[in-house]
Amino acid sequence: MKKNAFLNKFVLLYSLSATLLLVYVVITGFTTKTNDEINVKRINVVNEDGTPFFVIANPERTPPPKLGGVEYERAVKGGGAIIYNQDGDERGGIAVLDDDNRAMNVMMLDYKTLDAIGMFTKESPDLKEYTAMLMVNDPDKERKLGHGVQRITLGTDNGDAGLIINNASGKPRIVIQVDRDDQIVFHVLDEEGNIVKNFGL
Repeated sequence: MKKNAFLNKFVLLYSLSATLLLVYVVITGFTTKTNDEINVKRINVVNEDGTPFFVIANPERTPPPKLGGVEYERAVKGGGAIIYNQDGDERGGIAVLDDDNRAMNVMMLDYKTLDAIGMFTKESPDLKEYTAMLMVNDPDKERKLGHGVQRITLGTDNGDAGLIINNASGKPRIVIQVDRDDQIVFHVLDEEGNIVKNFGL
């Protein structure tokens, strides 16, 4: 009897200790902890069906662009962040690219079929050449993937700052510029690119 009573108490204490240990592990395991740093190569935020919604990745792990369910080769290969729609198609992002030929930063917001608004900066390795541009596009009438018309360009290119407004075919019609020598240009062009009005000073 004494042996059985001792065994029962031992089992009871063992079970209680194991339960308390399990509760402690569960509570501490799911408690939110504050970390000053996190080091990862890629973070995927996915929709309920597993399709990507937001991805942050280094250049080697950045996924290729996807439109209409089809993957394409990326024109600018760099690391950054990519946003997607509910179908897993790319809808914009931010990329950073530094190589032997250029240092480049790109930010894009997309239509369903192509780039809608794009901003980029680019510098040569010797820092003698630089560009900062904003571009606004229209999709083409058929809404073909990757096909569009550039309508507005605003930026500076090696000290020449200007605005170009194109017609629905993508041909320049208005050019406003202040160049690196402080010369002012204001042209109105025809369909063939000929100057029909010149407001230069």
